Amino acid sequence: MTLMYCKIFKLKFILKLFAGLAVSAVIAAALLYVFIPYNSAILTGIKQSQVILDRDGNVLRTFLTDDDEWCFYAGLDRMSPFLKNAVIAAEDKRFYSHSGVDIAAVLRAAYLDATKLKIVSGASTIPMQVVKLLEQNDRRNVANKVSEAVKALKMSSEEEKDFVLELYLNIAPFGRNLRGAEAASQYYFGRHASGLSLAEATLLAGLPKAPSYFRPDRHIERAVERRNFILGRMLGLGMITPEQYDGAVREIPELKLQPAPFNAPHFTNFVRALYPDKAIIVTTLDSRMQGILDNAVSKTVDENYDYGITNGSGVIIENATGAIRAYAGSADFFSKKDSGEIDGVRMKRPPGSALKPFIYSIGIEKGYFTPAGVFYDIPADFSGYSPDNYEKNFSGPVSLQEALNRSLNVPAVDALRKTGVNTAIEFMKNCGVTGINRAPGYYGLSFALGSAEISPLELSNAYAVLANSGRFVPYSCIIPEDAGRRTETRENQGRQVLTKEAAYIMAGLLSDEKKLPAMMKVDGGKKVYPRIAWKTGTSFGNKDAWCAGYNPEFTIVIWYGNFSGRSSPRLTGTQVATPCVFDVFAEIYADRSMPEWYEEPANVKTREVCVLSGKIPEKFCRNLVTDLYIPGTSAEEPCAIEKEALIDIETGYEVCAACAGKESRIERRDCFNYPTDVAEYLVTTGATAKEQLLPPHNPACPVANVQNKIEIISPRDMSAFALIKGITQETQGIALKARKGGSGNTKVYWFIDGGFYKEAGIHEDVLWKPTIGGHRISCADETGSSAAVNVEVE
Repeated sequence: MTLMYCKIFKLKFILKLFAGLAVSAVIAAALLYVFIPYNSAILTGIKQSQVILDRDGNVLRTFLTDDDEWCFYAGLDRMSPFLKNAVIAAEDKRFYSHSGVDIAAVLRAAYLDATKLKIVSGASTIPMQVVKLLEQNDRRNVANKVSEAVKALKMSSEEEKDFVLELYLNIAPFGRNLRGAEAASQYYFGRHASGLSLAEATLLAGLPKAPSYFRPDRHIERAVERRNFILGRMLGLGMITPEQYDGAVREIPELKLQPAPFNAPHFTNFVRALYPDKAIIVTTLDSRMQGILDNAVSKTVDENYDYGITNGSGVIIENATGAIRAYAGSADFFSKKDSGEIDGVRMKRPPGSALKPFIYSIGIEKGYFTPAGVFYDIPADFSGYSPDNYEKNFSGPVSLQEALNRSLNVPAVDALRKTGVNTAIEFMKNCGVTGINRAPGYYGLSFALGSAEISPLELSNAYAVLANSGRFVPYSCIIPEDAGRRTETRENQGRQVLTKEAAYIMAGLLSDEKKLPAMMKVDGGKKVYPRIAWKTGTSFGNKDAWCAGYNPEFTIVIWYGNFSGRSSPRLTGTQVATPCVFDVFAEIYADRSMPEWYEEPANVKTREVCVLSGKIPEKFCRNLVTDLYIPGTSAEEPCAIEKEALIDIETGYEVCAACAGKESRIERRDCFNYPTDVAEYLVTTGATAKEQLLPPHNPACPVANVQNKIEIISPRDMSAFALIKGITQETQGIALKARKGGSGNTKVYWFIDGGFYKEAGIHEDVLWKPTIGGHRISCADETGSSAAVNVEVE
């Protein structure tokens, strides 16, 4: 009886002891659960590799994380179901039934560890591993294990199971510097995790246990052994059939180690700099067009390398949306010798004549010019600035069309003088050009010839204004997200900065068939070139060669030169850049239909004008030409070049009824009434006989005659000047010059802002020391003839 009592007492004591321990354990667990903090924010702090995609979702380039790892986050729905089951079988078979901690696994591990007197089994669940990986806590002790368990419980109570599994598959280590199953799948097998086979998925699932030990590109036997072990578990858990097991076990892994993609490096650097914190970026780039542009730019450099041309760059913009479709920063990104890593697309260089179409477009919009309007390409002094042509000669009277086709300098400078430097600068700013930001006087009239600097990217955006019927849409490099749907429609955005009438006329001028490059005439029909509007540019000293071309769909700008600034005689827009632009356009439309050319706006009309002046013909105008104009905007001045005059045979003067003597011998003669400086040039060069020109009017005529009016040739009206810093104002001057036909030694009286300044002979140069501000300069001669101009001094 006593023995039985003792046994019962011991049993009660043991039960009470275990009950107390159990209660203590529950209390301890409750306290740990309360006091061990868990912040769900750790779930959003995953470091991902930045992935830059083209417009079709193809990977252009990937970038390492701050920890120098590859990690491409992928949702569970973008991973193979085999991978999901394989990881559960390998790491946590009761994943979907426990609450973050697998009690059965804990008890089993405790029993095994106690009986073996060493750690032989772990009990970490997938949620516990997620906590460990996110907190990056590699120290293995009881305290950390308890902390991970508590946080795993809390995480599992707040998050969906599939989300926790998704986290694990994206942050687990898979050998090398690969973080996550997507990065591992792309590197080891060259495909996305969604396309993994059963054998491939189980091979990857075995890596997180010991990533270096099982790394398949170094230890394939170990990796296969681990894979087969997991396949056995999956078979035992009913996750796969025996047939699937047999097929996967026999499969020999075929590794396709893939280097990280490295396409469009300059463009991807540009995008990464704009969006450094965006993990996945879908860009506007078209990989096919990028390939065309890359090949064309490098091909031209290869062909001209021995001539001292080592680099080139180019960009293609879609006009309607501003989307950058291709972007080649240099001929060879990896060329150390030629500084290939420099991004020429954003490098500012002098554009040469490439700015001329914008200046003429302004004048067309304002009604100053029409295609047949006449400019005088003769030696000229624009207030001390005397531009020359590339060919070092002059052509006399030329139409705007010819001036643009031949890229003549004097007409362009004269056009800028009429439109105004400030107006041109503001217009370029409205076209998205940010680098032209100095005062007008800094550039002066040489702005027309490319004295400012501009990047190919901004120049292409500006030409896209001409291409887009005068509407500016800023360039874009990524496709925006709209309510979760990808969209790239920006056709209703932007602003009108040039009338569509002026843009249409300019497109016609720049696409004139008479100026097509020789390459198109000798190609023999091997390529089909679409109709494009285009303009070249060559900087002073042959350091930069440009060509900009566009049609209704795309604008292309190509630049060639040397990043060192070294010149080459071959560096001309016509010789190297133009063929490249035409070749790129031909390749683009090799497999797509060509767009219709621009529809003529309703307010663009045609009229006949005199070929000698580009103005409304008078009764003596014999040679007429058809011209485009904008009714209500384009000037409608009558022609005054061709004229029938009464000539006194004895004196050679023109006479009229008021001054023709009764005894005079008078004859009627057809004459050309050119401005004085133009007439002198035509006679000097032999282009026109002196007898064909209208002679001076009889100086004894009692009636004032407009043909003898005095003319100010320096400074030109609306000129802008800038005083040079560091030089005293008293030592800086502007030359005042006047001219009058048949004037002899006429006296000229100069006035500044209405006040008398100086008296001089008609052939004398007068130096005026200007002051800052706007000024009106006028002069008058002894007959009362006068002239005036306005200038701005900064």
